[in-house]
Amino acid sequence: MSRHHRRNHLRLSRIAAVACVAWVAALFCGPPSAIAVPEDVAGLLDIGGRRAIFLECRGSGSPTVVLMAGKGNGADDWLQVLAPGDPEQDAPGDNLPFGRGDLIHSSEAVLPAIARFTRVCAYDRPDVRMGG
Repeated sequence: MSRHHRRNHLRLSRIAAVACVAWVAALFCGPPSAIAVPEDVAGLLDIGGRRAIFLECRGSGSPTVVLMAGKGNGADDWLQVLAPGDPEQDAPGDNLPFGRGDLIHSSEAVLPAIARFTRVCAYDRPDVRMGG
């Protein structure tokens, strides 16, 4: 892929990501009287054009917090913490990208912790969740 095509692809990817965040925010952040906010949801959400993203929302209240994972990560990352007692707890840096450390789902992770006091949503970036 030429440099020009990569730059255009990156630009389009950024535009799509911003549009997706804006759409999710508009869907879940409007005034309570303007939209009916569903209960906790987790699943594929149709975004048009025969495309869907995985979206998970929990909690209630305002404002709605939208969590965006980066660098190939998805919504599930906001549900995990480093296992208690894992030696990586004492590491000087973040070694998870290098396959070190054991992540577990926890009620103390970011998404469930925020859901205790307001609405929170996390979604998968394009091409992150292959199986839905």
